[in-house]
Amino acid sequence: MRKRGVMALVLLPLAAMLGACSQTNGATTDSSGAQTAESAPAVGKKEPVELIFYYPSGNDWTPDTFMSTFGEPIKKKFPHITPVFMQYGRGTSLPELLAAGQRIDVYFGSPGATRNLEDSKLQYDILPLIQKYKYDLNRLNPGLVSVAKALAHGGMNSLPVFVPPSAIYYNKDIFDKFGVAYPKDNMTWDDLYEISKKLTRTESGMPYLGLTAPVGTLIPLNPLSLPLVDPASEKANFQTDAWKSFITNFSRNFTLSGYDNDLKALDVGRQRDFFFKEQRAAMWISLTNLHKQPEITRALNWDIAALPTFKEAPGVGPQAYPTLFSIMPLTTHPDDAFEAIAYLTSDEFQMQQSRAGTLLPALKDPSFLQAFSQDSVLYKGKNVKSLVPAKYADSIPFTPYNGFGQTGLLTATIDYVIKQKDINTALREATDFTNQSIQTAKAGK
Repeated sequence: MRKRGVMALVLLPLAAMLGACSQTNGATTDSSGAQTAESAPAVGKKEPVELIFYYPSGNDWTPDTFMSTFGEPIKKKFPHITPVFMQYGRGTSLPELLAAGQRIDVYFGSPGATRNLEDSKLQYDILPLIQKYKYDLNRLNPGLVSVAKALAHGGMNSLPVFVPPSAIYYNKDIFDKFGVAYPKDNMTWDDLYEISKKLTRTESGMPYLGLTAPVGTLIPLNPLSLPLVDPASEKANFQTDAWKSFITNFSRNFTLSGYDNDLKALDVGRQRDFFFKEQRAAMWISLTNLHKQPEITRALNWDIAALPTFKEAPGVGPQAYPTLFSIMPLTTHPDDAFEAIAYLTSDEFQMQQSRAGTLLPALKDPSFLQAFSQDSVLYKGKNVKSLVPAKYADSIPFTPYNGFGQTGLLTATIDYVIKQKDINTALREATDFTNQSIQTAKAGK
């Protein structure tokens, strides 16, 4: 989920950026004995099939990590299925593969990447398969399901399998050094700013930073559910008190004395290094990926706190940004593909991955999150419940032009923080840029 160039410095990539029951043969039954299957039991011996899984980025997953995380568990559960991993690269972009006649059975990626399937007329309605296999959507975190439904305009074209964290990682040693209390769950952004002010300072020639964060990530996932583009008018209007409050609220952390006033200081990779490698940033906001070894070294004395909330929306976290698995209309094995992705949301798979500390679960039952990393030393003893908000914000409308709005608002934030433009001017220019970009795109389409 990374993108080269200046915009990638602070931007979550636009498109290419979760009752007691018993199990029998992969199905579940409730107390009444009615079937509420995660996937229906296999009937008889099935013919061998090969399922092509496509990932629309050259980062994050490799053939080995895909197979160890998804492929091998699927193969073990369904011996007749052979998962094959393909991903974006030179000669393997989705348009190139389609032009070459390559079959793709399952596409998985972020909501932004998944939305691209609509542009290419590659959405596949899985509601008939959900009904056929009596798949219970109520098992999943409703915030994640709402994202999938929003992408399908109320229908269902994909299943959420896991979700990135929404939390603050913090360096306990820096807090101890300056005698500042650790961040807590249920803080507001005002609380966080007060902490950041105390920790953005220079000591013995070493500049310390209170907060580092991928600024652009907070825009499309904003907890206030402010839309990037109005789906009815297909226009943006960022000249509102709500957007003004949102941008100035978190941007003030980066205008404190001690922050370098240039793009390099806001480089998302550079900010990660400030926290993980150089260990001179007290806090790092994570919204895009679960941090693992070797990024988190043994030398880092760390813990986690919940992401702050806005006083306008108390108790509400950011919008959900799950990784969704979609069946492609090109598949010749829709039932096998559905059984495979349904298994990835099963109690068995989700608990296994959660205990291993590999993926944050997509299920609403809190016991799955509570089990996170129990079989791994990395997150054991950490405040893991803070990795997932108690309540996700409502998803903003997905439109073909959200990327323009995201870029416009990111530019406005950079202009406000680095170029010190008046916030009203920055937001007016962002509105003009976004609307002009939309009109140009429409004309070119």
